[in-house]
Order: sequence, then structure tokens, then C-alpha cells
Amino acid sequence: MRKALAVVVSISAFTGANLTMAGATSPNGMDKRELSRAGTTGTPPTVEFREGKETQVLKLVLKPGGTTGWHRHPEQGVFLVDKGTLTSYGLDGPPCEPVELAAGKALFFGPHASHSHLVRNTGAEPLEFTVLYFNLAPGQGGAVDAERPTECPADLN
Repeated sequence: MRKALAVVVSISAFTGANLTMAGATSPNGMDKRELSRAGTTGTPPTVEFREGKETQVLKLVLKPGGTTGWHRHPEQGVFLVDKGTLTSYGLDGPPCEPVELAAGKALFFGPHASHSHLVRNTGAEPLEFTVLYFNLAPGQGGAVDAERPTECPADLN
């Protein structure tokens, strides 16, 4: 069975948004921590969750000057910037031009973007971000190594 859900709703549910229901009881013996929260940039897409597929959630930390290396995403996902500024190259934007996302912002990406992709920490402090990948084949990772686009300078890595 296929269900179309707005990503914003699924993220709110994932991060433990406080929902109140009449007659609900208080939790007992439960530890709850919010992992990440971010406001969307642009219009978030609808994600159709497919039966038999998996969702992967990663917490990433890049040291100052660190990068993810060039890679591609086989399916949809979202970056939520927790601390620092995420500088992204590629995806569906120009392959060699930086797009910056400040802490508290989120960026959605579709499957099979136009370009391979690189995240770089150009700041002086560690960059912390959470990534959710949707509709992965069982056991598949959300990122696959890729070559630097030929039009990008060799030092952009």
C-alpha cells in the first residue's frame, strides 16, 4: 500500500513533536531527546514512502575544513543543520557554486540529482547536521561515492 505523506509531518513525528490527545496518559520510564529541528527552505516535496524500503538517519560532524567527499544520493532526503553553516555544492544547483545553509535550516533533495554533491565546512567550528534518507533498498546507504564534476576546479574536494 502506498501512502503519500508530507515530509514536514513525518519530520515532526520523528523529532517527537509534542502532540496532545484527549485522555492520553503521561509517559513512564521513557527517555526522550530531540535529535534535530530545522525550518524548511523553499517548498518541501511530498515523499511517498514505499513498502519494503528503509529510512536511514545519520548525525554527521565535519571538523573545520572537512568535507564529505563527492557523492550522489540514490533517493530523496533532507539535511537539517544543527550547528555551524553547511556549504553544499552540486545536487540540482550549479555544480561548482556554494549554497550555504545556516544552523536551524533544512534542505530537501530529490533522488538522482543533476550533479554529484559535496558538503564542506568552511567555518572555524565543527559543523553538525542530521540527514534523513528515505526509500532506500534494505541495507543500502543514502550516499554513494561519485567523481567531482569535470567543470569544477581540482581543489574543490
